[in-house]
Amino acid sequence: MFHEESSLRHHANRNRIDALLSDKTVEPMAFASEESKALLEKRPGASVKWNTTTGTPSWIEGKLSMPMVGSAVGVSQSFLMENPAALGLSSEDAEELTEIDSFEWSGLQFIRLQQNHQGLPVFGASVLVGIDEKNQVRMVTSGLRPEISVKRSEKTISLKQARQIAKKDLGEAFELRGHITHKTVLYPTQNSQNYVIKI
Repeated sequence: MFHEESSLRHHANRNRIDALLSDKTVEPMAFASEESKALLEKRPGASVKWNTTTGTPSWIEGKLSMPMVGSAVGVSQSFLMENPAALGLSSEDAEELTEIDSFEWSGLQFIRLQQNHQGLPVFGASVLVGIDEKNQVRMVTSGLRPEISVKRSEKTISLKQARQIAKKDLGEAFELRGHITHKTVLYPTQNSQNYVIKI
């Protein structure tokens, strides 16, 4: 049986849930709001919704580009490379976006790209770009993390220790369904720094 409250309060979910339930809201970042405003002014009828946790756009919809030549992946990457600041990205981080998924829905071809920083994936951070049959960008939904900074911990733990910590955090009732895998990622934290960890 699934208990919503206990799941939300679980240690493994605490960081994300705290961010979602926090009373503190962030005003749109100046650079993001100015760049987003400029993008909308070029595309009459387009609209934007703001992520009150990061201060960057979470949703932009409308005819966001002219028709472009190329594949859907190429179109999405070109759009993001041309408008990185509108989504709170640096040009360098925009260059590191990598495709991780694609699908069709409601007449649009969607491309999901993973945010990376200095070669490492940012945990839970991606952007979804919707492209129509004319190769125009029509929708962007973003979970990107702005202003990435990296704090490398001086204390390191072994993979064995990491597994033990994860098992303890999940509690006694968890059941292992397969092999434990791991990878190195940047993990977003409440104070906007990102810690290098292995999962």
